[in-house]
Amino acid sequence: MSWNVNNKLIVKKKEQQNGCFFIKGVKTMLYYYGMRYRGCSIGTQPIMGMMGFQDVDKETSGYYSIVYYKRSLSNDEIRDYELTPIDEQKAKEYMSILQEQEFE
Repeated sequence: MSWNVNNKLIVKKKEQQNGCFFIKGVKTMLYYYGMRYRGCSIGTQPIMGMMGFQDVDKETSGYYSIVYYKRSLSNDEIRDYELTPIDEQKAKEYMSILQEQEFE
């Protein structure tokens, strides 16, 4: 991540802990959404504010992918892209189930 302060380029380290990003001690809340009808790909989800995604087990979770954002999506975006808001705990549970299956 780069910051421009007084016309000087300063590079700050961005760390992820427990699903949240920390920059100089500031916690950024993430918003999670499930993709019910398709996985994450070009044009299948809003890009603005997207922090990342993870493909998950459809049979276990009911979603192909979980995408997460640094902002809350509008009702229009949720409807247009056929997303389902998911609470953070449930999203992380679905994402960890897939990781456990990969190690088996």
